Amino acid sequence: MASLPKRPVYAEPGSVTVPRFVFSWLKDSRDEAWTVADTGMLVAVLQMFENRTSLFPNGTFEEEDGEPVLVVRCGLVDLRFRNGSNGTSVDSTGSGYVREREALRTLA
Repeated sequence: MASLPKRPVYAEPGSVTVPRFVFSWLKDSRDEAWTVADTGMLVAVLQMFENRTSLFPNGTFEEEDGEPVLVVRCGLVDLRFRNGSNGTSVDSTGSGYVREREALRTLA
């Protein structure tokens, strides 16, 4: 491995790097304990905090004790990504649909 050329770094302001152990969670997951959708939710949440922009229609960032806090006014009952940013749960032939509340429970 030492003889291989170094990989280019594509990081730029606002980018998020996910630690390698997150992939091991996915690789070692059994019975859907950790899924691709959960990994996607993790990355989306990290990107929201990095860019201080919410993907939830009623979400805003506020400061609390000098730290950013994501506030979603609708609460967990109506928690949904903005239209067009998530797949559909009705069409089972598509992929990429994230069940927001379930994925956030897994992250918690």
